[in-house]
Amino acid sequence: MINPDDLKSLLLDFDNNIDFIKEIFHDFFDEVNNTLHELKSAITNGQHDVVVNLVYRLKGTASYLRCHSIVDIFNSIKHLVNTYLNQNSSHNLSVYLLLLHDSLQTQLSQLQKYVCDTF
Repeated sequence: MINPDDLKSLLLDFDNNIDFIKEIFHDFFDEVNNTLHELKSAITNGQHDVVVNLVYRLKGTASYLRCHSIVDIFNSIKHLVNTYLNQNSSHNLSVYLLLLHDSLQTQLSQLQKYVCDTF
């Protein structure tokens, strides 16, 4: 979710232009929704480099919009993959990543509802 202080800061950054903020969030939700299937596919196919690249791309926008809970999930996914790759682990990473993917979907749904209710 978005902290009320972060929301105020976001509004100030855009001169209280609610329409522009709604447009940015709408674009973000479109991008994430279009990318979630690709992310899940990369997870199930063990394409860890694709997972990291997708997460990196989306994390920047989420951070810019002050969606800290979503950024935290992206950081967890990236950290998990990097740790896995650095340790040359034989564990099935996809189970953990799919759990984080589900958590991400839940957070995005809650955020989308919050944005619609707020703006």
